[in-house]
Formats: sequence, structure tokens, C-alpha cells
Amino acid sequence: MRFTRLRKLGTALVLLALAAGSFTAGAIFQDTEARAEVRHGETQPHFKSGAQRSEQILRGMADTLKSIDARLERIEKLADRHAKQDAVETIRERRGR
Repeated sequence: MRFTRLRKLGTALVLLALAAGSFTAGAIFQDTEARAEVRHGETQPHFKSGAQRSEQILRGMADTLKSIDARLERIEKLADRHAKQDAVETIRERRGR
């Protein structure tokens, strides 16, 4: 019985010594200054406001619509040219009868 009491006392003393050592080491090696890295540059997309994201999307859509409009204009000019040629050929065929 005496042995178990000494064993419990020894375990308690070891735990107490470990706790005191941890507390002392934490107090000694504690950093009292903050360190931070400052980055300068463009804001990342997930930190931009809704208006900033919308502006980029709308500019992209405007560019796409301009390119589509230019393509349609070229197609319309080509179709008009072919329609005129077909009309001229039809008139020539009718006159040739």
C-alpha cells in the first residue's frame, strides 16, 4: 500500500514538474511582436466587390457582341452581293427568252 502511494506521489510530482516547465518555457520564448507580409498589387478576384466583377463580365460580353456584330455585317454584305448577282442573272435570263 505504501508503494502505490509513493508511486502516485511520484507521478503527481512528474506531472507538476512538466506543467511548470511548459509554463516557464512558454513565458520565456513568447513572441511579443507580430510579423506580417504586405503584398501590393491587383486585388484577387474573390476579394473584389460585386460591381468590380460585373464590370469585367460586362466588358467581356461587350467585346463578344462587337465581334459577333462584325461577323454578321460581313455575312450580310456577302449575302447582299450574292442576291444582287442572282437578281442580275435572273434579269438576263428573262431578257434572253
